[in-house]
Amino acid sequence: MNSNEIIISPQQRAQIEALEYIGAGACANVYKDNDTVYKIIKENAKPLYWPGSLEKLSEVKSNLCIFPNEILKDSNGAYIGYTMDFVPGQKMGDVFQDLSFDQLQHAISEAEIGVNELSESKISFDDMHFNNIMWNSRDNSIKIIDTDFYKFADEIPTEELRKINRTKFNNQFETLMGIRDGTLAKYLNRNTEYTQYYKEWFKRTLSGEELNPYELIDKIKSIAEKDFGIEFNSISEILQRAQDKVNEYEDQELNIEEWSEGNESLRNLLISCRDNNVPSMYSCAGHNHGKHAYLTVQMNDDTIGKIYNIMSQLSGTKKIEFRFAQDEFGKNPSFTVHINDDKHKNEIMDTISNALTHEQNRDVLPEDFKKLTNIKDILTENNIGFDLLYNVGKHYNRISLEHLKFANSTYLEKSDFKEMGLNPKEDMFGNTLYARSRLSKEKSIRALDSLLQGLSQAYSKDYIPPEKLSLRQRIAQRITSNKFLNRLPFIDKIANNQKLLPPAQNQVHLSNQEREAFINELSHNGDYRNLPTISLDSVTQSKETLDKNQAGKNADDDLSL
Repeated sequence: MNSNEIIISPQQRAQIEALEYIGAGACANVYKDNDTVYKIIKENAKPLYWPGSLEKLSEVKSNLCIFPNEILKDSNGAYIGYTMDFVPGQKMGDVFQDLSFDQLQHAISEAEIGVNELSESKISFDDMHFNNIMWNSRDNSIKIIDTDFYKFADEIPTEELRKINRTKFNNQFETLMGIRDGTLAKYLNRNTEYTQYYKEWFKRTLSGEELNPYELIDKIKSIAEKDFGIEFNSISEILQRAQDKVNEYEDQELNIEEWSEGNESLRNLLISCRDNNVPSMYSCAGHNHGKHAYLTVQMNDDTIGKIYNIMSQLSGTKKIEFRFAQDEFGKNPSFTVHINDDKHKNEIMDTISNALTHEQNRDVLPEDFKKLTNIKDILTENNIGFDLLYNVGKHYNRISLEHLKFANSTYLEKSDFKEMGLNPKEDMFGNTLYARSRLSKEKSIRALDSLLQGLSQAYSKDYIPPEKLSLRQRIAQRITSNKFLNRLPFIDKIANNQKLLPPAQNQVHLSNQEREAFINELSHNGDYRNLPTISLDSVTQSKETLDKNQAGKNADDDLSL
């Protein structure tokens, strides 16, 4: 018999069970006599203890874990239980939130030393639970009890075992902090800085990095102090303030119920906006007859990656519209998804809900969406108010620019929009809308290319507003707008040369010498002055031929309204 084994008679067992009863677990009843605790194993739990396991654990010494001292057996050598040191204090879960941050930092650092030492001794923390973590009020330290199912793991390399044990230890402290459930969790999960930090923390945990749980506590403290503008001494103080925030969130939940008006998909979508920090400016279930569902969110650096993911996820969806909008001087930029398909609106909203949980780079978007966002960027960067709509229909796509407001000295004339292939018309309110419709997928990309090129040129540093063009440049533009003249090869060369000329300073009239030089250029130094006379019949016939050719071209490449 080992020196730490004691044979207990039935009378001695009865005396132990007459001591102060302090609790019970699944496997044993616990009694106390001064600083000694007796743990008496229940009959149905005895098969869980393999012979020699308690004796071996009783030889382990630790400042962190409370291991068995004396092993209690009956006259047949069967386990009755064991004794262990009494820990004066409370369960860590009952006092954790009230402990000062200085106390926590010191106690956790000391506990980590104990975890490392036990790992060096090849002890594996099996059956570790936050209810078994105690706060020793005598020396302000952490103690872990109920270690009777800990085991020796000689087969596991020491470094790997240390990582396993520390991960188990850290996980219990995350539970104690309350970051997985409850008021603190609800508060922190609305904070972008915390959620981003915790994602990295979790990745570091998975990679096997040995983390100090106080690092996470200190981050929570820092975030709360920044949020509320005061200094905190304990987690309980943070919780008092966080409760007010959570109450506000619960009020928002009531608003969500009202806004969704019984539409479960929209309710989930609004909750997804909230939980993923995507401000929803206004939204509508669209379940009433004649009303389509839509969602508008703020467009900023934090949401743009999620917006790109929405576009990516809905790239093959029909009967939707993507709208980028920005008020004059760049105020309140927004992104809207209009769902014009009542039959599949709930499925589309569910897709958006899931899309909000991830971010995408613009590079993953289909080509037409990439170009659409490029156009949006040009207008945004130049502080141009715009309403840019892209409609994905069943048989056609539509691009439109609506309610344009010009917020700086660089601006576009209607003629410039026409040159970009956009056709003007007025809406029911008298606002001018420029649109290009009935586009196939290929023509859509070409139309966006044309618009993007036109905008890039118009908003380049070298852009010349129409009123600053010289007379030569105005004539060149007028020539190029004439379909008949524009077909003559030398005209294109002349016109392009004039467009590239810088505007003349204070030029109102051409001098006789300049006028003569320009006429000579247009007439090819007189070669075109004495051309044969063209009869009216031949002109009419030529015009009819050109019109037929043009009609055939338009049928192949119809990009107008």
